[in-house]
Amino acid sequence: MKGWSDHLMPAQTLVVIGFVGPQGAGKDTASCLVEELAPGAVHLRVRFTAPLYEAVEKEGYPPEQKTPERRQRLQEIGGQMRRKQGEDCLIRQAKATAQRLLQETEPPPSGIVFLHFPDVRLPREANWVRSGPKFNFTRELNFLIGLQTSEQVRSSRLPIQADSQDGLSHTGDITETAPAAIHTDFTLFNDGTIEDLKQQVRACLNAIWSYIQAGRV
Repeated sequence: MKGWSDHLMPAQTLVVIGFVGPQGAGKDTASCLVEELAPGAVHLRVRFTAPLYEAVEKEGYPPEQKTPERRQRLQEIGGQMRRKQGEDCLIRQAKATAQRLLQETEPPPSGIVFLHFPDVRLPREANWVRSGPKFNFTRELNFLIGLQTSEQVRSSRLPIQADSQDGLSHTGDITETAPAAIHTDFTLFNDGTIEDLKQQVRACLNAIWSYIQAGRV
């Protein structure tokens, strides 16, 4: 099968992908694999949680400090922001960031730009990605890719919570519970090797291309 760099698509085509799943499911890894397997496109990433990470870093939690305490503080700040600024506050900020990046980006010869949202955890975020943010491209395509993994595998990837039976932090925050209820266009099972996940991502991209060719999106 041809690679994405070999496909001819309409000029100025934007492919928006939201990656859905709990912490440790492999959303960032899947996003990086999409970029690797679609080298003929420009890839941009925007995080809904970017303002939260900036806030906790100012409080003294550096990015490399991936502890349960830092994770809980991220959730607390997120809840505070949504209560004070509205449930869509992080969506509004992400859209503004995406618009700025897209305005600054020169489309490649293929005409394809991928806009990744690698941290979709709430239904509002998923609905916004699925409905089409409308970034003034000739053609805009929107997909949600879900990442699933076992609790055992997740616990091996995340900081250990000493007082938790399975080693994971279970705060009951909506960002932990909501992803399971979000319907996605594709589901990737990330319990194996990176090569296993890569094969699934490749199949996902091929399916997206098939849908485009068939006029289904």
